[in-house]
Amino acid sequence: NTLNQQTLGHAMEARDAALAAVRADGLELRKVGEFRADKEVVLAAVQHTGMALCYASHTLQDDIEVVTAAVQQHWMALQYASNELRDNLDIGLIAVKSNGLALDQAGPLCKDNATLVTEAVSNDGRALQYASENLRRDNFIVMEALKSDPEALEFADDELKDSLEVIMPALRRDGATLRFLPEHMRDSSDVALDAVQTCGLAVAFATPKVRADREVIRAAVSKDGLALAYATQELQGDEDIVEAAVAENPLALQYASDRWRCDKDFVKGVVANNGLALEFVSGGLSNDKDVCMEAVSDRGEALIHCSAQMRDDDEIVRTAVSNDGLQLLNVSPRLRQDRNLVMLALSNHPRALAHALEDQIHDKDVVCTAVSHDGMVLVFAPEEMRNHE
Repeated sequence: NTLNQQTLGHAMEARDAALAAVRADGLELRKVGEFRADKEVVLAAVQHTGMALCYASHTLQDDIEVVTAAVQQHWMALQYASNELRDNLDIGLIAVKSNGLALDQAGPLCKDNATLVTEAVSNDGRALQYASENLRRDNFIVMEALKSDPEALEFADDELKDSLEVIMPALRRDGATLRFLPEHMRDSSDVALDAVQTCGLAVAFATPKVRADREVIRAAVSKDGLALAYATQELQGDEDIVEAAVAENPLALQYASDRWRCDKDFVKGVVANNGLALEFVSGGLSNDKDVCMEAVSDRGEALIHCSAQMRDDDEIVRTAVSNDGLQLLNVSPRLRQDRNLVMLALSNHPRALAHALEDQIHDKDVVCTAVSHDGMVLVFAPEEMRNHE
């Protein structure tokens, strides 16, 4: 009798210890052995950490109270519920209200329930991919999904992708959804025009016929200049379209015809807005001092796109280095030896010390100029300099 009382006492102590452990950290449920089948212990664990449901006994993974508590704590716990409870509408609703993608873990009855699926796709449009085939062809549900995420159109039934009622609101929110439409829709200039209003690059998903439509391309480049890449060669040489494209993004110059990339007056205006567009000029304009000066005046980094002759030009180089001292790396070998130029670079960007020549980093004045602006650059100095007071 005494032995039985002692055994019972030890068991109660062990259970109390298990309860204390899971209340502090629900995942400790994996270590409590037989108590993984104890409802009170498991309930305490999942209330702390819903995902602890994976360590519960199969019987308790089929317990509605335990599973409800787990899913309320974390929607992903639904995956560890029994098949029967994964199809429980009340539990499923709790999960998808927390995260629409929980629909993935729900059972087939939940995935075919209009109320539950509507809640899921309203929360996250991507949940449409987990809905039943029947509901993926439901106008209302698909449109609810598209309100949440226009790209959910990818998961809609093909028949609905032919419905202007369904696709147009999605296109007007995110033109990139054009890529999910059937070819005959992507072959429509009217559809493409709506798409490029919100995403100029959506024209990439239109058919060649549409990409030859001047009105569509004009609208696309006005939204995103880089859409010029998808225009026909003829339109890449159209003055109005090219001007609209580089006005929106000067780097669109790379897609303009040679006629414009070698037009000095035109190119000067473009690189004045973004010097890095100098990379895309042709006709020897990277060796034209006026053009290069416009470019490096806007962005010192444009120096790398200047010709070797221009990178040896005192005026061009000083302008570039004044804008960005790190361009010391890209100047000609002759000018890198110019101590005054190095000092100019360091006053603008102390880390240009990393690009100074060997004799220059042993020059105390050079190093002191850099360090006075940023003490961290001392790491680029020789050891004797670093140890010098």
